[in-house]
Amino acid sequence: MSYPSFPQQGFNSFARALSPAAIGVANAASGADPSGNTEFSRRLAALGMARTHDEIMLTIPGRYREALRPHLEALARHADLGYGTKVALGRLQLHKAKKTLPSQLAGLKAPLFQVHAEFKDSNPPLIAELTKLHDQYRLDALDMAIALRQAELNHFDDLVAPLNYLPALATCVEATYASIKDTYRRPVFGKNANGEVTVETFEEDPIYKMEFQRLESDLSQYAYRILSLVYDKLSVEEAKLKAKETLKDRMDVEVGDEVINATAIKDQVDRSIQSALARLGATQSAHPPSRVGVAEEDRRQEPPELNLVAALAAGHRFKFKLARYVVSPRLSAEADSGDVVVEPIVVVAEAKLVVRRGGDDCRPVLTFENFYNVYRGF
Repeated sequence: MSYPSFPQQGFNSFARALSPAAIGVANAASGADPSGNTEFSRRLAALGMARTHDEIMLTIPGRYREALRPHLEALARHADLGYGTKVALGRLQLHKAKKTLPSQLAGLKAPLFQVHAEFKDSNPPLIAELTKLHDQYRLDALDMAIALRQAELNHFDDLVAPLNYLPALATCVEATYASIKDTYRRPVFGKNANGEVTVETFEEDPIYKMEFQRLESDLSQYAYRILSLVYDKLSVEEAKLKAKETLKDRMDVEVGDEVINATAIKDQVDRSIQSALARLGATQSAHPPSRVGVAEEDRRQEPPELNLVAALAAGHRFKFKLARYVVSPRLSAEADSGDVVVEPIVVVAEAKLVVRRGGDDCRPVLTFENFYNVYRGF
């Protein structure tokens, strides 16, 4: 006995159609409607359950679906672009309020005209005037950029205004219906003098006419649902961005501009390595890997402190907690620079493991260089 299989395409939509939520929406739509238009509520029950653009398109009658698709896709695109423009405008306005400059203007340097030192020392006012003109230009350019973004935002707001996009949707539906109403006409049957059934005439099919009228009256709801999906998605992205900015501001306050010198970092790393080796159970008998050109007698005479080199060469990794900073270097036994993984905001140095030989001093030494700031995870 064979059983029908679930549809492979659109399984989420199929499963959601069987959920209690869908049944509840359908029951509510079929009940008493405060507007008195119960039929309208029933038609929009499926539309209210659609969660993607494709699912919304599937609720449109097939004869009109592809004709309306580019119009609804353009509506969603304009809403998305308008939101991006609004965010960009807000950033420019924030720069103006804080008296800062965006990167496009902050990178503009004042023109430098070389003059002789004897003349420059006299402090002529023309040099200061050049600097003043440059500063004023950047401020004026910021105002123009704000005006440009505002005009762009107004443009996209006009494109997603119902008075502007609904006429285009209605025109598309009417043109599609005009192309099919003559093809799908309903025949009017009769009988001739001999009693045979004949087609006396054709008339406009009321079923297709009703489908057209219902779709035309529902166009605004389809457009609103498309816009709702776009704005819901963008609001989630905006909330995530604000959460990241809040976290970054809090970390900036906690970490501040504290500076740790190389000696302090080295001492803390040395202590962390010894503690990590103790947790790993490293013993005095641990030996480093064989090296070409080193005699067996020399390897036997190596001091026990070199068990650190063996542990590092074996691939062990250590985390070193440096005050408020967390540095996680991967070191090799050949004095090569290791990668440094830092999170979330730290001061990082490239770490090298150097093995000093000769005399009584034969210990691995960690050195740090090339300090730089790393911002990660924001």
